[in-house]
Amino acid sequence: MTNPSLTKIAKAHRLLLLGVVITFAAALMPLKFSLIAIPIALYCVWVMTRAIQAKALTSTVYLVLALIPVVNILALVSLNMRGRTQLKAGGVKVGLFGVRAADLPVI
Repeated sequence: MTNPSLTKIAKAHRLLLLGVVITFAAALMPLKFSLIAIPIALYCVWVMTRAIQAKALTSTVYLVLALIPVVNILALVSLNMRGRTQLKAGGVKVGLFGVRAADLPVI
């Protein structure tokens, strides 16, 4: 994997982690907050599937799962694990909150 794609994945991974936190917080609140979190989950899924270069069918399945409240958390966590695996395979150190800016591969 090239450095630019690892950088894209690292940035998408950080965004996805933020999306997981927002979606989880919205799931603990009334339904109207979960409905507000759906576009955020959709955007996070879209950015991450483009970064990891997922196939069209895989992207579509994740986008459909992101439409369902509470299930979208599982979809985001699954994508998080896929992105984390690719980053670690590329030799990037990944922590609990993603890749530190100092650890990002140099383009």
